[in-house]
This record gives sequence, structure tokens and C-alpha cells, in this order.
Amino acid sequence: MPRFISTSMKGASVLADPRLNKGTAFSQQQRAEFSIEGLLPAAEESRELQLRRVHAQLASKGSDLERYEFLMNLASVDERLFYAVLTDDLEALLPVVYTPTVGSACMNWSSMFMRPQGLYLNVDQLDRIDAMVDNWPEDDVRAIVVTDGERILGLGDLGANGMGIPVGKSSLYSACAGIPPKFLLPVTLDAGTNNSRLLADPFYIGLKKHRVTGDAYEQLVDRFIQAARRRWGPRVLVQFEDFGNANAFRLLDKYQSQITCFNDDIQGTASIAVAGLLIASQMGAGAASASQFTGPRSLGEQTFLFVGAGTAATGIAELLVESMVHAGMTADDARRRIFLVDSSGLVSRSRLANETMAPNKAALAQDIPFMDNLQEIVDTIKPSVLIGVSGTGGVFTENIIRSVSAAHERPIIFSLSNPTANSECTASQAYAWSQNRAIFASGSPFLPVEVAPGDIRLPGQCNNSYIFPGVALGIITCEANHVPDSVFLLAAEVLADISVKDTARLERGSLFPPLRDIQNLSVRIAMAVVRHLVEGGHATNQKVIEACAAGEEELEAVIRSVMFNPLH
Repeated sequence: MPRFISTSMKGASVLADPRLNKGTAFSQQQRAEFSIEGLLPAAEESRELQLRRVHAQLASKGSDLERYEFLMNLASVDERLFYAVLTDDLEALLPVVYTPTVGSACMNWSSMFMRPQGLYLNVDQLDRIDAMVDNWPEDDVRAIVVTDGERILGLGDLGANGMGIPVGKSSLYSACAGIPPKFLLPVTLDAGTNNSRLLADPFYIGLKKHRVTGDAYEQLVDRFIQAARRRWGPRVLVQFEDFGNANAFRLLDKYQSQITCFNDDIQGTASIAVAGLLIASQMGAGAASASQFTGPRSLGEQTFLFVGAGTAATGIAELLVESMVHAGMTADDARRRIFLVDSSGLVSRSRLANETMAPNKAALAQDIPFMDNLQEIVDTIKPSVLIGVSGTGGVFTENIIRSVSAAHERPIIFSLSNPTANSECTASQAYAWSQNRAIFASGSPFLPVEVAPGDIRLPGQCNNSYIFPGVALGIITCEANHVPDSVFLLAAEVLADISVKDTARLERGSLFPPLRDIQNLSVRIAMAVVRHLVEGGHATNQKVIEACAAGEEELEAVIRSVMFNPLH
């Protein structure tokens, strides 16, 4: 990307534009050229000094929600400084700008509201969707993160308050993969809300009506997609985010063959979870006893129990099946290794005669007797892998974890629900109740745990940020016309291959690389994605296709040319 930005703006307009403003970092010559002399204090500061000041200001805040508000305000004043701060200490600030803090921000979005972010399109103005899309000031949008607010994290229907999710995901595209912010657009499709608290809130910023369904909802989604493709071209990437279970798979199935799109809750979550399971299996997890441990194990040797059977669970399960098939199993044999539990109990075939079940869940129903007690299910199935995607905090009790640990020397326990309060168990609980033998990962971050004097474990975080930014970077670089599911298995394998080489971190329990190196990781994923899309005939950018044919160095150079450095 160019180092300099050309603008005809002068005076206070320069300082009011977050993409141009750099405050006291303007030189005296620049202050004269832009007619901003006297509009800034005398000091001329380096970006590095500004960075230090922001970190000091963050440290003075009393809570992560206050830090979130401060950072969002900084982004509205000096966008590059915001990203410089974020990338400078991503490990500390990722939980502030995204999960778990973004959950609190969404809960309070209307009461905190001071300025609009992103694009709000509502179902009462369907005939104005094109005009609304045209009102967005950027002419070169390449990726859109869109939600309808129906299922925000584990918090449920937050309506227009869910805008915090597309805003947060867009910021991670830039922080984790260097995608220029001007290429990104957060969108909320406001179809109403069934949240009675919001409908009664005088400060609620969304439509005060119950959520619409049927034809009006379909028109809202379709008109948005058509308007976006008309404005920014047929290769604009659409990332579906936090749609309700009834719509998430259905919309992905409807649009995946028509447009460039993916659903991060289904495909991104599946990819990071499968990456974690590949890594844990390489660590020998799942053996029934120490005497059976002979080194790395395959996914096909594991038995998986999902507590929760929504989009995340079924998405992970189907990618697991794809991974096992890729390794040589049949799809039927792979599915026989996977068990789901929903709010009614075990997802078994005997239920299909008496209830209507979502097709993606029904496909994973097992031909065993129905059970509705989780302890009984665990004792019967004896899973080597326990995956929590229930949104119910504390559902992995001490007895559950002790039962899993009694059957397996190194059980895998993934507590993936967000935010932290909804985690099925904490890291310290997983370690303590498994006699420190569990390989643990979570959806929300947990602090290091001292399991014994001098033995400190670093809980792994199954954070989609390891996956979706690199995938998106590859997609927009090659201008893909389609995103096949295989992209997400590939991304999982790339991440796993990189992670297993860091044996020091694995020995301390951390399955994934440090976030401080995530942009380089995203480049590696993007390179693999581009090669895969070129081979599949889905890439349309001729320059990228030629670079791919020329070799690794040429491909990496083309990908890095898309990225931006916030300090330049």
C-alpha cells in the first residue's frame, strides 16, 4: 500500500478525518501545508511517543469495558494510531476489542452510543436499501462483515446492539491480517428484536418491533447482498456473523454457490477447533491409558462428544468428518465417532420419528438409545474429546471431567462458549479435576494456571482470529468468485502444522502460536488459500494467478503488497 495519502483537505477537516489525522505527530511543515497551525499544541511528537501515551492511558482505566470505549474513541479520532496500539500488544488487547469484552459492549451498545459505526439497514425501508448502501463513503470495499443480531455470542438476540460484532471483526481483519480498514464494512441488518428488555429500553437504537421472518426477512438479506454487489462488484466478500441457528446454515447454503461468502460461526469456528484437535492429537491425547500412549494419534482414533448442537457444534462436526475422510476414513465411519447433546439430551435417531430436527443436526444423529442425563451419556460413550458449545456456564462439572479423565490418560476438553461467563468450565477446573492431565482450550481467554509449584500451564484459546483474517486476506487478494468448504480444512491444517513445531509452548499447554506473530501466520494461511483457490479455478485476479505460478516468494510479495502498516 502507498506510504503517503494525497488529500485536498485543509484545516480542521484534516484533524476531523480519522484516516488523515495523526495529531501531534504532524510535523511543523505539514501543519503549515494543511493549515492546521495553532489547531494543535506546540509539541511535535513521534508515533512511538503517542503509542506510549495511549498504553499509559489504557493502564489508567478501571475496567476492560472502559478500555474498549477508549479504544473505539481513539479509532474515531486517529485510525492508524488505534491499529498501531492494537498490533503493538495484541495478546493483551484482543480480549478488550473482541471477546469477551465485546459481549459487554453489545449488551450496553445503545446506552453507550455516541456515533454511528458501519451501515445500518432496516426491514422497514426495503425500498431504500440501494440508497443506503450508496451512502457509504468508500468506493473500494472488499470485505463486509454482516449480522442480523439474532444470536450475539452466547448472549442471544441483541438486535441492533449486535453491531459491536461486525465492528470488532472488521478491526481484527486489519490487526491480524493487515487488511486496510478502508476495504472493510461492518453491517447490521435490523429485522427487529424479540428481546423484551431492548423493546422496553428508551435508549434502544434499533427498530422497536418484534423480529420479522418470512418474505420480508428474505428481502432484507437479498436486497442488501444485491446492493453490495452492485456497488462494490461481484467479488466483494460477505462474512455472515452471529445469525440465529434457523438462518445461519440456511443462508450459507443459499448464497455459498452464488456469491463470495462464508459464515465464521460455522466455518471459522470449525476450522480453529479442528486445528486445535489436530494439534492435541499430535500430542498423543485420547489414549485410554499411559501404557497405550505410543505417540501422535489420528482424529479417527478419538471419540467426540459435543455438548451443544447448534451451528458451532454441527459446523465443527462436519469439518471433523471432512478431515477424517481426507485421512482415509469413510464418511459413515467418521460420523460414528461423533455424538451430540442438545437441550433435550443425546441426539439419537429414535428422536427423528417424533420431532423435527435441523438437517445438519439430524445428519449426525446416532443409532443408540436416547439418554437425557449428561453424566450417563459421558459414562456410556466414554469420549476422549469433550467439546462445549452449549452457551451454558459450568455444564462441565467436576464429576463429568473426572469421568472423562478416568477413561483417558490425556483427555481433550474444549470449553468454547463465549463470553467467559458462559464457558462450560474454566481452565483451572479442567486441570484440577483431571489431575492436570487434560489438554484444554477455550473460546474466551483464561490466565495462566499454576498447576503445581513451578508448573505453569498456558490455556490455549480457540480464537477464530487465527483463521478468518488469513482466509479473508487470501480471498480478497485473488478476488475469489467462490469460497469452498475445503478452504477451512486447509486453514486448520496450515495452523496445526505451524503450531506443532513450537514444542516449548505445547509442553506448557498452549496449542496455538503467540498472537504477536499473527500477521505472519495470516500470510501463511493466505498463501495456502490462494494456491487452493487458483488450483480450483476460483481465483480471478490474473496478477495473483501469475504470481502463484512463479513461486512462493512472488506469491508472498503480492499478498504483502495488499497489507498496510499503521505506522507508515
